[in-house]
Amino acid sequence: MTDPIARHNALSCLSHAFGILREHRAELSLNAAHIFLTIAQHPGVSQRDLVPFSGLPQSTVSRNLTLLVSADRQAGGLGLVAKQFSIDNPQTFALHLTKTGRELAERLAKAQQGNEKTTGKVAGRRRLRGAPVIERQALPLA
Repeated sequence: MTDPIARHNALSCLSHAFGILREHRAELSLNAAHIFLTIAQHPGVSQRDLVPFSGLPQSTVSRNLTLLVSADRQAGGLGLVAKQFSIDNPQTFALHLTKTGRELAERLAKAQQGNEKTTGKVAGRRRLRGAPVIERQALPLA
C-alpha cells in the first residue's frame, strides 16, 4: 500500500478498533482479541480448530479462551464467548459469541466502515476532570 491516504485510513480504522476493544476491557491482550475475532469470523469453531485458524500455540489459545468464556469479571473474565456442545461431535465444544460478544463484534465491524464513534473510557475520565476531549471516528477504507 503506497498511497499515503489509504495507509492513513487503514491505520485509523485499526487504531479505532483497538480503542473500542479497550473500552470493553482495557487489559484485553492482542492474543485474546485475535482469538475473539477468529471466533466472530468462524462461529461454531472448536477450540482445536482455533489453533490453525489463529496461528497461535495451543497453550495461548487455551489460556485466552478461558478469559473470553468466563463471565466472572472480578476474576478477569470477559464473558464474550460461550461454549456449547457441538452438534457434529458431542465430545467437543463449539464456540460462539455471547450477546455481549456479538455487540462488540458489531461495533468493530462498524468501526471498520467508519460508522462508529467512540471517546473511550480514558476520555470519559478526562471529561469528568474537565480536561478537553477529542472525539474520534475512524475514516472508512477507500
